[in-house]
Amino acid sequence: MNIADKLYVAFDYKLTLDSGEKVDSSSEGQPLGIITGSGQIIPGLEKAMMGRTVGDSLKINFEPEEAYGQVNPELYQDVPRNQFPGDMELQPGMTFQA
Repeated sequence: MNIADKLYVAFDYKLTLDSGEKVDSSSEGQPLGIITGSGQIIPGLEKAMMGRTVGDSLKINFEPEEAYGQVNPELYQDVPRNQFPGDMELQPGMTFQA
C-alpha cells in the first residue's frame, strides 16, 4: 500500500543540519506515528512521503519554507536566571523552546 492522505504512517527519522549536526531523531526502536494530511509534520516531509511504500528510505533536503520557516531573531528573548529552577545548570548560549 502506498502512503496517501489520511493514513496512519509510522517511520524512523534523523534530522541533521547541512553541517551534519544531528538536531532531532525518532527514539531508537520508537518510530514516529502520524496521520498524513493532518499537519503533524513539516510540509516538505509529508509531500516527499506521499506515494512511498513500506521499506522505502529517503534522504531529503528542505528549504526553510518547506520546514519550520526562516529564523526570526525578533522571537528570541533573554530570560532572567530566576525563571529557571535553582538547581538547573545553565551554560552560556543554551537555547530552550517553549
